[in-house]
Amino acid sequence: MDIDIKSPFKFYNKAIELMNNNNLSDAQDMLSKCLALCDEDVEVLNLSGMCAYFTCDFEMANIYWTKSLAINIENNKAVEYLKNIHSDNFNDFLLAYNIVIDKASKGEYLDASLKLEALIKTNPPLVEPHIIIGLCYLGLNNKSKAMEAFSSAHSLDKGNKKNINYLANLKSKDVKASRSVRVMRIVSFGAAICLVITIGAYYGPKVGKTKISEEKPTSYIQVDAKTIKVEDEQNIFNTAALDFKANNYDAAVKNFEIINKSAVTPNLVAESIYLVARCYEMKNEYNKSTISYEQYIGKHKGGNYYDESLYYCGILYYKLGDKSKAKDLLIRLTSEIPQSMYNNDKVKYIINN
Repeated sequence: MDIDIKSPFKFYNKAIELMNNNNLSDAQDMLSKCLALCDEDVEVLNLSGMCAYFTCDFEMANIYWTKSLAINIENNKAVEYLKNIHSDNFNDFLLAYNIVIDKASKGEYLDASLKLEALIKTNPPLVEPHIIIGLCYLGLNNKSKAMEAFSSAHSLDKGNKKNINYLANLKSKDVKASRSVRVMRIVSFGAAICLVITIGAYYGPKVGKTKISEEKPTSYIQVDAKTIKVEDEQNIFNTAALDFKANNYDAAVKNFEIINKSAVTPNLVAESIYLVARCYEMKNEYNKSTISYEQYIGKHKGGNYYDESLYYCGILYYKLGDKSKAKDLLIRLTSEIPQSMYNNDKVKYIINN
């Protein structure tokens, strides 16, 4: 949106106006511009988290709210927001949602649509489930139901460009439903599967065991790591992520290591290296954890978990008594990523002492 305004207050007020008009995507753009000018405003961070949450970018919602809480915990609504996305109920929703998206990506549109209908009833304001069920209806050649679903998504987020395109394609007499489904699946389902698995793995409850559906138990997948097939990579990663969520760290490490050694999908390899480090850290095997963190830092500079790896690895070296390595990594964190939410008082203390 081209708006000639420079004051963060004007960006903020415009975002509020857009949110009141159910335009979450454009509101998020305005809030991002506002944060570029005042990146420690708690209210702006909380609203950014709300926009991310309702558009199903749960990872960014967590980041915004966590940063907000780090700035000021007193009377901060982010406390409740974070409790929600770390709750057992939300964890159960994510697991069910992941299963549904997996079914949809495999072309099991009827089963996926029925399960999505139930999930939408539990979380009606979330935008993405309406879009995905619309794609399922298209796969079933039910254009009227697809139109209803996309229209519902549009009523929740008028600025969602993908959904706007889906509506336009559906209204066009020149576009066949089968062709539309194929194109839409490429830009939607693959990313959504990774999103839900990732969020569930990284932002599930930190205390106690996570509930895992009895219908989908996790276990170590017995495969020959030298002959792993590309089509098996996502399933192996998913199993490892679920084991991680259930605190089954030994089983998780085995499958993540298969991905690390033999997979060819770059994002799965990178995430697996990071999650191996997290597994060892959860097991208090700090030396092994730092090795994996160092591997991620060396191979994936600027990656999605680069600042996390610098931070956690630095903290672990400090715990292990290697203050020199701890300082080196944390100085890199503050110099390379000055806006990272991990640049906290603990980091400053270690660097200055």
